[in-house]
Amino acid sequence: MTLLEDIKNKLPKNMYIPKEFILLFEWMEEKSFIKEENGQLKGYLLDSTKEENKGIYFSSENRDIWHFKQNEQAKDRFSPIAYIDKEDNSGCMGLWLDGQKKQHIVWVGYEFSTPMPFCILKEPLSLLKLLSIGYSDIFYWNEYYEQGINIPVEEEDRLNISLYQEWVQKAFNIVIPSTAQEVVPHFSSINDESSTDIFLRWDREQNGLWHYYRYTKMLYDKINLYFPEIYLEREGFYSRINDGSLYTEVMFWLESDDVDITDIEIIESVKKFSTWVMSVEQDINDDSYRTHIWTEFVVSFLEELYCDRKLHHLITHICSKDEILNNKEFITGYMSASEEDYLHVLSLFDT
Repeated sequence: MTLLEDIKNKLPKNMYIPKEFILLFEWMEEKSFIKEENGQLKGYLLDSTKEENKGIYFSSENRDIWHFKQNEQAKDRFSPIAYIDKEDNSGCMGLWLDGQKKQHIVWVGYEFSTPMPFCILKEPLSLLKLLSIGYSDIFYWNEYYEQGINIPVEEEDRLNISLYQEWVQKAFNIVIPSTAQEVVPHFSSINDESSTDIFLRWDREQNGLWHYYRYTKMLYDKINLYFPEIYLEREGFYSRINDGSLYTEVMFWLESDDVDITDIEIIESVKKFSTWVMSVEQDINDDSYRTHIWTEFVVSFLEELYCDRKLHHLITHICSKDEILNNKEFITGYMSASEEDYLHVLSLFDT
C-alpha cells in the first residue's frame, strides 16, 4: 500500500486528498523518502535516515490531538495528516470541512507554543510553500516568533530540503518564500479573540475546552485590570499553565522591593481582585481536570499572604476577624500558616 492510499483510506466521509499533495506523495515515493516506522508509513521532505532533524512528515496515523478531545464534530470534520517527530508535540497540519462541506487546509500548533497557530491556509499550495522555507518546526513557533515570522530562518536552523525545494519550484512554478509571513499574511493565533478565521470560530463553538478555559481567560483579564504593572502575556491556549501560577505572578510582584504594599491603590486592587475571585460562579464538574478559581486562590494566593509577614496586613482588607477566628484549623492546617503568623494576623485587627 502506498502512503497516498493509506491516508485516503482513513479520511472521513466527504474529504479528499488535494492534487498538490498527491504529486508530493508521488515525489516522496520516487525519492524513497517514505519510510515504514513502527508499522506506520511516514513521508518526509528529505532522507530521514541521513538527517538528524527530520522536520514534518505526512502520515495516516491520526495521532491524538489534545485540543480536539472535547470537540464532538472533530471526528467527521477534521483529519490531521502531517506531524513532526518530537515528543509531546501535538501540532499538526490537517484537512477540515466547513459548514458547507468545503474542504480547507488547517494549521494547528503545539499546545505550549506562543503564539499557538490555529488557522486556515489559503490553499494546498500554501502549505507546500510554507514547508519549502525550511523551518525545523512549524508547530512550536516560539523560537521563530521571538523575532517574528517576517524574519528569515537562520542558516544553521534551516532544514536540508534542497531536493524538495527544487521539486516544488519546478512542479508549481513558484519562488521559495523567505519568510512565513509571505505565505500566511493573516496569521491567526488561538489566543486571537477577534479572529474571523472560520476554523477557529467553529472550534470555539463546538469544543468544550473553550468553556473550561474561559475562566482562565477571565483570570488573566482581571489580573491585567487590577495589576497592569505585572503585564501577563498569554501563552498557548489562554495559557495551558495552571491558574495557580497566575496568582504567583501577583505574589511575586507584591513581594518585590519596589512595591509599597501600604499604598491605598494597591490595597484597593488586592481587595477588588479578591472580591471578584470569591464571587465567581464557575460551573465545573468533578470530571473536569480544571481546578476552581476560588480553590486556586486559597492555595496559591491567600496561603502566601498568611505565610509572608510582610504581606499580613493585606489580609485585614480581604477577611474579617471573625472569619479568621472561625477558620483557625483551616488556616494553620491546609493553608500552612504557623501559629505565630496566625496570631500576628489576629493582632493586626486590634491595632
